[in-house]
Amino acid sequence: MRKYFWVAAILFGFSVFGVSSAALAGYAVVNVGIPASYPSGYDATWTTEVACTDINQSGQAACQATYSKKVYSFGKWRYYTSIFAAGYNGVQLVLFDRIYINSTRSGDVFGITETGMVYGNFQDTATLWNLSTKTRTAVAASGTTFCGKKKNSADQIRLCGTGTTPDQLKLYDANTGVTLLYPAQPIPGINNPVIGGGEIDAFNRAGGMVVCQVFDVSYEHAGCGFPAPTSDGPWVLPNGGGLGLTVMNDNNLFMTNFSGFGGTAMISDGVNKESFWDYGGNWAGSVNSVLSFNNNNEAVGTFQAPSLKVPNPNPVQVVKYTMHTPVGALVPPVMEDLNTSIPAGTCWTLKEANTITNNGRITGWGLCGGLKRAYILSPM
Repeated sequence: MRKYFWVAAILFGFSVFGVSSAALAGYAVVNVGIPASYPSGYDATWTTEVACTDINQSGQAACQATYSKKVYSFGKWRYYTSIFAAGYNGVQLVLFDRIYINSTRSGDVFGITETGMVYGNFQDTATLWNLSTKTRTAVAASGTTFCGKKKNSADQIRLCGTGTTPDQLKLYDANTGVTLLYPAQPIPGINNPVIGGGEIDAFNRAGGMVVCQVFDVSYEHAGCGFPAPTSDGPWVLPNGGGLGLTVMNDNNLFMTNFSGFGGTAMISDGVNKESFWDYGGNWAGSVNSVLSFNNNNEAVGTFQAPSLKVPNPNPVQVVKYTMHTPVGALVPPVMEDLNTSIPAGTCWTLKEANTITNNGRITGWGLCGGLKRAYILSPM
């Protein structure tokens, strides 16, 4: 019966994810723009591209600006590219340090705190950039870095590298400047070489944690779950295939991206689980992914409608999912196509949504007049 339902959805075009996007409230869209002036050594002959990775509830964002140029030199065309750490202060884009030049990377930008501190890594060190003063501060010893975007709603950011292990959370509290270790004792079994190892992959401000672990050394089978005090589980999301980004909210719900069968997203409360497969199944390379999950149980990511054809000819949509609870009821999320939720006639084609805040703001990047630019969406 489920198969025929999906065939009908494919043939007749109705939505299996709740209401259509046209019935949902829209968003005002802001173009983050480009820096007011070029960095030293760059000018209007360089192409400028901007993307934002994170946003806080005040509308400030963590971004990066890319400058590229094609030059004919010594008998052939050469490409030059530089990337700068940047932040949006609500008015304009502010440049910080150069973090990439011609295949050599010296840093990364991951996110922003509620107090307007852009965080990332610079020269192999966890770093904060202050949006107001435009200053940079190293917050750890060399070799200790931030683990990507991993931060909870209390602005505690996970540290990796020197002095850290996968079975404990070493967190930098951006509000107090204190480094925290949680839990006090390592979680048993995470580093078990027999099952390939794993790590704490997501955490919230209440001390909730999600452990993701592979079940064999070939990394072909993996699972995620809340850690039990003296064991390796329970693994509520065991499946064949690798696991990608895991995100968690303060409701002790977590979502993870599963790479098997073309890619799908899963949600769990630590006991029950649902996959987008449970709502009818993904066919022929369809894609469901989540990149951010807020306390209203809203997520942003991508969706590709299923198809009987290989490869899947359907476009990948940039979407917001509103997940239903309780988990296990198998009620499909409401899906909103963000490209149909912004005002008609704008220059925008949204390509990626990276973060959704608790007050509904969304940031990512898209094409505006054919140029790669960062956007901020605010609910109207």
